[in-house]
Parts: sequence; C-alpha cells; structure tokens
Amino acid sequence: MRDEMKRTMFELFGVGSEDDKVLAAGGKKPVAKPEPVKTAPVQAPVQPVVKAKAASYLAAGTSLEGTLRSDGDVEIAGAFKGEIITTGTVTLRSVIQSNITAGSLNLIGCTLTGDVKVTGTVTVSEDSQVTGNINAKELLCAGKVNGDLEITGGTTLEEKAQISGGLVTGTLAVVKGAVIRGGVEIKAFSGPAKQEPKQEPKQEPKQEPKQEPKQEHKQEHKQEHKQEHKAN
Repeated sequence: MRDEMKRTMFELFGVGSEDDKVLAAGGKKPVAKPEPVKTAPVQAPVQPVVKAKAASYLAAGTSLEGTLRSDGDVEIAGAFKGEIITTGTVTLRSVIQSNITAGSLNLIGCTLTGDVKVTGTVTVSEDSQVTGNINAKELLCAGKVNGDLEITGGTTLEEKAQISGGLVTGTLAVVKGAVIRGGVEIKAFSGPAKQEPKQEPKQEPKQEPKQEPKQEHKQEHKQEHKQEHKAN
C-alpha cells in the first residue's frame, strides 16, 4: 500500500527517491545487501628459535695435536693427541692419546690412552680398549679397560668385557663371561656434604684483676701511730 502511494506521488508530481523511480517503472525495491563483517587475521604463535650447538668433526686420515675445546659434540675418526674438553658427547673411532672431560663418551673401535671424566655415560664397544682411569655416572662396557674406575651410578659389564683395576660403583651388573681383575666395592654415592656454618667461639668478657690495697701504706700508718704513742 505504501509503495503504491509513493508510485502515484512520483507519477503525478515527480517527487521521490531513486527507489521510487524503480517502483514507478513497475520494478521492486532493491534489497540492501548486508556488508561483510571484517575480522582481524589470526596470527600464529611465534615459535622461539633454538640455535643448535655446532659439532666438531675430525675426519679419518687427519691428525691433530693440542687442546680441543667445544660447547657441542665432538667426533674424531682421525689421529688425535692432547686434551678434549666439552659439555657435549664425544665419539672416538681411532687411536687417541688424550685426557677427556665431557658430558658423555662413546668409544667405537677406539684405542684410548688417557683419563676420562664425564658427567654422564661412558660406552666402550667390544673392539675398543681404554688405558687410563674412568670417572663417570654410568658405564656400559663390552671391551677392555686397564685402570681404576669410579662410577657413581651403575656399571654394566657385557660378556667380552675385561676390567683390570679397581672398581668402585653404585650398582653392578655382570654378564657371564666378563672378567674383573681387581677389587670391587659397591658404594652408595651421595651428593656433596653440606658444610655447616662455622660458629665463632664466644669471647667471654675480660675481667680486670682486682687491685689489692697496698700494705705499705698500712704499715707506714701503723708505724706513725706507734711513734706518736711512745712520744705521749
């Protein structure tokens, strides 16, 4: 009804909007399309970038002498003589003359001469041999070790393992066929003992010595008194 009145007004007086023109022409009033709702793009969470520590590698046929320091893993297949210090894992595959300080140690077909100190596990393959002392948390041995061993955790000796030296360990597992030439001590290792704070000895207040009255003064006073008495 309302649209018909608008059409009539437009036809008679030419008054109306663009929509009224459409209605006068016999069309239908266009329906306004809803505008699309704009949504902010969802950003994926930013993953932190973890930088991998660089590994050091000495290839077969290469020789090196000196001190090798690294923050990452070290693998040596060539000849090395000196000292290896790292917090990572050391893998040795050749003849090595070196003291080693590392996170863990893998000996694969290796002949090592030197002392070993690692915070993790030492693995000695069947075709490997160590001449030196070993200090580690765990020991997995299938080869030969000539030296004293101090293992704070567990020691596992495989069938072909041969130990020539003293062994101190937290636990011991021995497969039939393994040989130990030396003393064995099973010891419960504990962390470093807490040092109690030193108590300083209490200082007693110094007592000043009491000064006794001088007797000389008394004697002089008596002598004067006697003399006065005689005079009287």
